[in-house]
Amino acid sequence: MAILFSGREMLEVALVIEKTGETFYTTLAQKAQQPLSRAAYDFLAVQERHHFQAFKKMLDSLGEPPAPEAYAGEHAAYVQSLARDRVFPNDQVAREMATKATDLEAINIALGAERDSLLFYWEMRGLVRQVDQAVVDRVMDEERSHVQRLTELKKKALEQQGGA
Repeated sequence: MAILFSGREMLEVALVIEKTGETFYTTLAQKAQQPLSRAAYDFLAVQERHHFQAFKKMLDSLGEPPAPEAYAGEHAAYVQSLARDRVFPNDQVAREMATKATDLEAINIALGAERDSLLFYWEMRGLVRQVDQAVVDRVMDEERSHVQRLTELKKKALEQQGGA
């Protein structure tokens, strides 16, 4: 099977995933009523910011310029289209989803986003330089811990609703 995306493209999509994830968690933290939820969302937003910085550093180290554009913004539109199927295609959608979601809905959305991210990063791992695979592995470990943390938060939310 042919490789469909370059490491650069995968990293650019990863940047979109992490940026929109940060926006989602930041918005949730701002609206959270429960201190436990607020602390969890603040933590997850910081983690997404760290992941963004790690992927940006990897991208900056590639030195491989994007393909020439046929029109201004073509490359950015292409990368955005790769990220479009993610839970949060852009910051505005992430913000709207966080604002409209109930506590339990927000946790379920976040769990889906973290699982989607894990799958994407697993695929991406094979397309980045070997030296960068350790960074992707670390981010994947952190994404797994996010799933665990969100699962615990969901359990507590269900207990508060009396539906555990």
